[in-house]
Amino acid sequence: MLVDIATRRARANAAFRDLVGTPTEGRFDELITTVSGDHAQQAFLRDEIFTGTFDARRPLDVRTGPRHYRLYAHRDGGVIVIHARDMAELDRVTEELSEYARGLTENTVGLEMSQREIRRQYEELQEELRKRMMAQDLLHQSILNLNRIIHEMIATISTISILRDPYTGKHQQRVAHLARSIAEELELPLDQIQTIYVAGMIHDVGKLSIPTEILSKPGKISEVEFLLIQNHPQISYEILKLIEFPWPVATIALQHHEKLDGSGYPNGIRGDEILPETKIITVADTVEAISSHRPYRAGLGIESALEEILIHRGTKYDPAAVDTCARLFREKNFDFEKDETKDLFMA
Repeated sequence: MLVDIATRRARANAAFRDLVGTPTEGRFDELITTVSGDHAQQAFLRDEIFTGTFDARRPLDVRTGPRHYRLYAHRDGGVIVIHARDMAELDRVTEELSEYARGLTENTVGLEMSQREIRRQYEELQEELRKRMMAQDLLHQSILNLNRIIHEMIATISTISILRDPYTGKHQQRVAHLARSIAEELELPLDQIQTIYVAGMIHDVGKLSIPTEILSKPGKISEVEFLLIQNHPQISYEILKLIEFPWPVATIALQHHEKLDGSGYPNGIRGDEILPETKIITVADTVEAISSHRPYRAGLGIESALEEILIHRGTKYDPAAVDTCARLFREKNFDFEKDETKDLFMA
């Protein structure tokens, strides 16, 4: 728009007219009413535009309905030139930036809330982990205490057996050592090895009920005495079933004279009716009994004992236990007197 300072006549080009909404020509004082609907802005345009105060350094933003434009002015001789710039695009970009800023703010708030929630959950998990570790430590300590009690109990029973009958007591210890070594060579689980060791240490506890003069009799025993001795697995079972072992120790003691073919005693069971742990102890018990000295005969030696289990491998005795037992003596120099196995109950 061009404004003649002397006459205050104004003329606008088509672009100015379309943007601002003024007529193309007319008196400036009349045109400004269409330039802005704000009376203060009209007064500013009317009274100050001619003083030079309103210029390009001090643009004026005008909003009329949906229109938003910015006016700039400068003098050129006797004419005032007024430019109008469409601010709609700036408004759009500004709104988008504002929306983006609001989104950032909301996301930041959400992120802070998420971080707080994560920290809270992390702290709860840490507390739960601490409690579980404490419970695990208590459980571990309880297991150690239980194992210690079991260890002391079988040691006590074994000592009582040795005091009453040195042959039986030593026999149990030696059977436990050999049976445990067989189980370890077979790489059985620790729990199964513990079962075999404990059962081996006290499998003959029922012999405490047999008179010492029969157990230590140097000569041949009578049929009645033999039947009495044969009853010791049942008595062992009756004694051991009263103790709440975490393993089937009483049943193993009951079965340790049973054979795969059913020719054993006291119940003549066979095959899979016999526990796997019992099958190992039966081999160890047979080898120790044949090879060691007894009041009624001299020891027959390891080779005689191995010959017995090898001859009856698969019929009376478990093949895997027999093969492993023979390998321990013939290839690994197993010695009954050198029990180097670590304590199974204090780990």
